[in-house]
Amino acid sequence: MRRGQTAIEFIILTGFMLFVFTAFFLVIQERSVAVQQQSYYNELSGVANLLSQEVALAQQVRSGYMREFELPPTVNGEKYTVTLSDRSEFTVRQVFADEEYLVFLPVNITIDGNLSGTLQSGYTYTITKTIVYNATTNSTQEDIAICCRS
Repeated sequence: MRRGQTAIEFIILTGFMLFVFTAFFLVIQERSVAVQQQSYYNELSGVANLLSQEVALAQQVRSGYMREFELPPTVNGEKYTVTLSDRSEFTVRQVFADEEYLVFLPVNITIDGNLSGTLQSGYTYTITKTIVYNATTNSTQEDIAICCRS
């Protein structure tokens, strides 16, 4: 009888240890996925902040401003796109993932003369600022534009 009891205790103890190990492994796996997603999000926000800073800089300077900037070719090793909607909203989205980052701009801009458009990763862009004076209405209009270079 003592032998049978030892075997049952061994099976119960082995099952409990397997359960604890599996639970520990799942917690570690979940945490590593969360860290990876946060890394993706931080990289996307870096691209969005680059664009936001370029627009803010153009907004603060005089008419005739022109500056070239380059978008990184990848975010975490994957391609991404930047979409402008309604002249004041950038969305940075990874091509093969469900991650995106949204930025609202303090000023309206155009991409290649359009009110909305897409910027591709790895390309060089030129941002310009012009101020047009309208003598009829005695007002000025600020135009910040992004154009593709290559």
